[in-house]
Amino acid sequence: MTPHMQAPDKTELLKLQLNASIDIYKNHCELFFKWVALYLTVVGAIAVYILNKELSKEMRRWIPTLIAIGSLLLSVGCFGMWTWLKNLERAIDNFSSRLS
Repeated sequence: MTPHMQAPDKTELLKLQLNASIDIYKNHCELFFKWVALYLTVVGAIAVYILNKELSKEMRRWIPTLIAIGSLLLSVGCFGMWTWLKNLERAIDNFSSRLS
């Protein structure tokens, strides 16, 4: 190995892993909140549409069903994202404890 190509210090590698994990955590949290905001906006718009228009009974039955299905999918997505973020948080804690 030449003097310019020394193996990186283990502490430096852990710091890089920690910084990368924190960046991933922040980006995914931001994405998660954006999806929730988008969902709430769409449901709000649908609610306003339902309340302001005369709809057939069939449409009045299907729109809440679609909202319920969307809510269920969002709940599953929220649980998956929460679980993933908790695992990432544990990894960040692990990196942090190994650095100190």
